[in-house]
Amino acid sequence: MDIDNRQFGIFLYNSNHNSFKPSNFTRAKEDGIYLYGSSNNSFQACNASYASYRCVYLQQSSSWNTFTSSNFTNSLYYNHANIYLATNCDNNTFTYNNISRGTYHGLYLYDNCDSTNISYNYITFNTPYRDWE
Repeated sequence: MDIDNRQFGIFLYNSNHNSFKPSNFTRAKEDGIYLYGSSNNSFQACNASYASYRCVYLQQSSSWNTFTSSNFTNSLYYNHANIYLATNCDNNTFTYNNISRGTYHGLYLYDNCDSTNISYNYITFNTPYRDWE
C-alpha cells in the first residue's frame, strides 16, 4: 500500500487487529501513522517519512501494537518526535527499525506509556536534543 501527500498516511480510530506490510506512508500533512485508541495492530516493513508532524503517533490507550523492520524518518515540524506515544499507550513493541532525522526526539514516551519494548533499533541523527526520552 502506498499513500502519499494526504492529511494522514494512515489513521486508525478505535480500530484493532489490523496488519500492514509492506506499506509506504509519505509526505503526510500531519502524521504518517496515527493510532487513537487502537490496539493489537501490526506494522511490518513499513515506511513513514517526511511527515509534517510525527512519523508515528500513538494516543489514548493505543496498546499492544508492533512495529518491526520499518523506517520512520524525517519528521519535518520543529518540536515533534519521529515516534510519539502519549497517554496510557502501554505494551507497544518497536524492534529492528530505523528511527532517524527527526526535528526533536527520535522516540518520546509521555504520560504513563509503560512496558514498551524498544530493542534492536537504529535511532540516530535526531536534532537538536537527544535520540529518546
